[in-house]
Amino acid sequence: MKENNLGTIEANRLIRCGRALVSNPSSHYVNTSISMDLPSIMFLPHHTFCAALRFARLCGLALVFLVPVSTTVLAAQLVQAAEAPETNIVLVLQDGLVEILGNQDTMATHERSVALTKLVEGTFDINAMGAVAVGLETYRNWSDAQRADFLEAFARFMVATHASRFEGVRNPEFEIEGSEDARAGRKIIHSRYLHADKDPVSIDYLVRSSKEGWRVLDVYLDGTISLLALHRSEFASVLRTKGFDGFIAAMNAKADELNPG
Repeated sequence: MKENNLGTIEANRLIRCGRALVSNPSSHYVNTSISMDLPSIMFLPHHTFCAALRFARLCGLALVFLVPVSTTVLAAQLVQAAEAPETNIVLVLQDGLVEILGNQDTMATHERSVALTKLVEGTFDINAMGAVAVGLETYRNWSDAQRADFLEAFARFMVATHASRFEGVRNPEFEIEGSEDARAGRKIIHSRYLHADKDPVSIDYLVRSSKEGWRVLDVYLDGTISLLALHRSEFASVLRTKGFDGFIAAMNAKADELNPG
């Protein structure tokens, strides 16, 4: 516990330096190096370490790790993991959720909805996910206007369903556990959602590189349940019974129910 507290102090010191630079660019923090003690930093949750590291680099701070030679490899691995673009897109998503959910008591409903929409649309490959969720053949057989209507409704639906999974949560915590290669140049990013007084929940992200950069293509709940597979089953049933217009109306209604505003 002592080491974790030390790591938090180090990270907070780094963040305070960065904030000082943001608020006063002429401050003495400009072009400075922040010495950080790795024996304490290494006990930080990976999510916290990466967030502090990205914040430091955003502010132009250089990090100097106070480590013995035997631990320099670990330091390099930590920095490399934080910089990996396929991991970074998941960290951006999780950082955003932490910020939005942590401040939701002071945010208006519409403001929270807008923030969540920007976060999901900036980290998820909505077009590709939508096509997979309804089936490629169905998607390709729709007109351009139908595809546009669907993608608009699907984006709202994804924002609402993702937010609903953290309903009532004020201070979520996530940890990145690693990554592995998947087919077609994709990656699977393994992470955990930490509950207070509950067992951690595995949340894995299938990510792929696109023209916009790395984006989330699917989410695996408990490490095995594909979010898109669940949606595909639901969507096929609604399309079959209600037709296209009824499907879009149902998806919009569900989004309004889960994420009003």
